[in-house]
Amino acid sequence: IDRRFHLKERVSSALAMSEEEQATPLGQALVDDAERRVRRVHLAEHFRISPGRQMLLPLIPIALTVLVVLVVSPAVRNQAQANTDAGVKKQIEESTKGLKRKLKEKTDEARKKGLEDAEDLFRRLEEGTDDLADRSEGKRKKALVKLNDLARQINERRQELGGADKMRKQLNQLKNVERGPADEFLKAVQQGDFSKAMEKLEELKQKLAQGELNQEQREQLAEQLDQMKSKLQKLADAHRQARQDLERRIDEARREGRDAEADKLQQQLDALQQQRPQMDQLQDLANKLGQCANCVRQGQPKDAQEMLDSLQADVAGLQQQLQEMEMLDEALA
Repeated sequence: IDRRFHLKERVSSALAMSEEEQATPLGQALVDDAERRVRRVHLAEHFRISPGRQMLLPLIPIALTVLVVLVVSPAVRNQAQANTDAGVKKQIEESTKGLKRKLKEKTDEARKKGLEDAEDLFRRLEEGTDDLADRSEGKRKKALVKLNDLARQINERRQELGGADKMRKQLNQLKNVERGPADEFLKAVQQGDFSKAMEKLEELKQKLAQGELNQEQREQLAEQLDQMKSKLQKLADAHRQARQDLERRIDEARREGRDAEADKLQQQLDALQQQRPQMDQLQDLANKLGQCANCVRQGQPKDAQEMLDSLQADVAGLQQQLQEMEMLDEALA
């Protein structure tokens, strides 16, 4: 696959890594980059099936059928073709109606969830199906061109939202945190269930506001938030360090004339750079967790609630992005 699609060892490099190597920031970046590239290729283009001679045997009765058709009167053939065309047109009309109905349902669903971009794309897809059932071949072709263009836009939007899914994978590494009041929130975040995570944050806010946590529980909560902050900070720092190391190695390779090696390192750096927005989000979450821990520890429940509000908004944003990604996947299908 690498050779035939000119992927420069992306797939083989990703598959050759051990589990430990895949867990590193560079390993995750390489795997994500390989997955992103492979999604764009169509294997049939360069891995065609070459039929053997035995596969020609079924062609014999087909050839005989062709001979029979050739001696049938043109009137019979024309009538048969007309019946076939009518059947195909009817099938297209029925399929288009079903597709339009599904797209209308998805448009309404996106509107209810407040996903404005997805709603707009679904509405345009719905409008794009209007000419599919038209008996004019020109209009059908125009409709297909329009739908293909919309599919490209949907795919581009999906890639923009890919950061939410990567964030979910990163947050799965929040393990081995001490027990405390934030257990349920932490569990939900690890599982990528951002909707439940928002509920648990709301419960924590209420407990802080109503003074339901005693001194020991507040200390446990502060410690949990600090540990989560430290783990996210390590992920962000490791990613930043990996980028800096690659930049240094690329400069050295260029100075020493090892251009091929530098190009390969540059691909790795590009893969890491694509993850930078998610790392910035992790850094922001780490900062807010740390500030919230300090507020809890210093007996400032109001300030702690404000930080939890901000965290809740971030988690809600991730949840909305994941919902939109799922809907766009359905749209592409």
